[in-house]
Amino acid sequence: MADNKVMKNNLQAAAASLPTVSKDKEKVSPPPVAVPVLLIMVWVWALISAVVFAASDIATLLLNRTPCTKSTWLFRCVALTEAAAAELSFLLYGQLLCSAAVVLAAPLHMVLTTRTSTTSRWTPAVDALAWVALAATAGMHYTVVASDRIFLAADPGDTDIIVDVVFASVCLAVNLLVAGFLLCCSPRRLELGEHQGDDDREV
Repeated sequence: MADNKVMKNNLQAAAASLPTVSKDKEKVSPPPVAVPVLLIMVWVWALISAVVFAASDIATLLLNRTPCTKSTWLFRCVALTEAAAAELSFLLYGQLLCSAAVVLAAPLHMVLTTRTSTTSRWTPAVDALAWVALAATAGMHYTVVASDRIFLAADPGDTDIIVDVVFASVCLAVNLLVAGFLLCCSPRRLELGEHQGDDDREV
């Protein structure tokens, strides 16, 4: 009996010496981040715009040289003055820079969003990438409108240019609407609101 009592006391002492972990300090691994459909649409919209307009810019720079390349059924070369050509080149190169910014920011935001929780300290930086991609896309569409304005001034009766101006203006309006929606109903804010509601229910 004495041996059993001593062994029991030893077991109790060993158990007491083991480190205890408080439930409050236990770290629970965050659940997988569900990517909102809106963000996926923004990524696709930005990337498609970047690729399409970058290809159009390169074609425009190649065709609208001095002397002017012969027009085709797809691209038309409009004779421009030196001042208009210089302004057009500035706009097109700026549009290419915006396209490069979109191609870098959109995929990087796509990858980091799936790996960053809403409570991470990097969340504002990750969300900023979405705004960079969206702002660069809006910049691309604005430069399209500005460059088409130059072509339209040189050839007022060109129906294709008029259609292009209308299309680019609609794209720019879509960018502004998406930006406003993200500002008012950010997916990150919605996700944080859901977590706050869960915490309130637990309390």
